[in-house]
Amino acid sequence: MAVNSEFGGWDYLFEFPSDYLALVKQCAEGDLGTGFDCDVLMFHSYSHVVIGTDEQSYSCSTSHTSVDDSSDGQPPDDDGDENWTLYNTDGSLGAVWAEDVAYKTGATGRLLATNDFSNTDGDSAYIEYLAYVQAAFGDMPKYYPENFKNALATRLAAEIAMDSKDYKRRTELLTEYKRLARGDYMRVQQRPHGRKRHYTVLEKRTRR
Repeated sequence: MAVNSEFGGWDYLFEFPSDYLALVKQCAEGDLGTGFDCDVLMFHSYSHVVIGTDEQSYSCSTSHTSVDDSSDGQPPDDDGDENWTLYNTDGSLGAVWAEDVAYKTGATGRLLATNDFSNTDGDSAYIEYLAYVQAAFGDMPKYYPENFKNALATRLAAEIAMDSKDYKRRTELLTEYKRLARGDYMRVQQRPHGRKRHYTVLEKRTRR
């Protein structure tokens, strides 16, 4: 991705799922106890950057879903593709172009910054995160499930204990948090290109 902010020397940036609330950790898919150094960064604007057929980097200039043909294919194409703009002559700065991907020309939000891939295939970051159960304008906490409210409150209490250097209490709270949040943990592979099933607010409220 091309970004308009410093990202502290991190090698990889990944979008969070649309229902992301808080990162628990980046972990190894095969060993959930193994953690990685990472950070959650806010960017004001970013766009997808891919490697072209000419081994140069191209940034997305028109949001679109890629198709393996001359109109929406890998840049550059012979038809004067308006979806991509030359970003850099160094092709190593882009991601591998893929078919059937929703490429964006610009967006704002939080991104996972990491120097490590952590899934078993070695091509994406594997994370645990707490899902935001409503994620809508005019959000009303009274509709949150009890287990979600309890888990979130316990997690926040653990952070407060950390600030006061009460490490024993923090350990107790984190243990309790893991028990409470078990149903709200979402383990996903964060790929720069690819989308997973997202649920609507109504679906989340009625899921069992």
